[in-house]
Amino acid sequence: MQWTGVVRLGAGVDLDQVPPTIRTSEAKADIRESSSFFVKSIKAQEQSLAPWDGSATPTRRQCVETLSTQGTTEWGESGEEEVEDDSIFCVRTSEGRIAVMKLKKAIYHEMQATVKVWNSLESL
Repeated sequence: MQWTGVVRLGAGVDLDQVPPTIRTSEAKADIRESSSFFVKSIKAQEQSLAPWDGSATPTRRQCVETLSTQGTTEWGESGEEEVEDDSIFCVRTSEGRIAVMKLKKAIYHEMQATVKVWNSLESL
């Protein structure tokens, strides 16, 4: 395990840093809020975000498999997907680490999540 804790998404968070670092732009941001006034959404690097359908937190292996089959760049932008409290997502960082994120507060421009980032050297 590399890091576990709460982050505010805002303009972006670099999950490869310990602790994760808030970014003021998309550059080096692994996950960020991309909400418009009416639609809450989150965005990651290309194909590095996947929703988790289970109620229990996924393992690293489950996240790797989910990212390989359901990876996307943005979630919630169409208004058809839900970004709400307790939503769980798998994330692949820009340096290849795997993370799981559970939204604690899915409020427009105040999104917070509990995040667990696995060390890139951990086995599946």
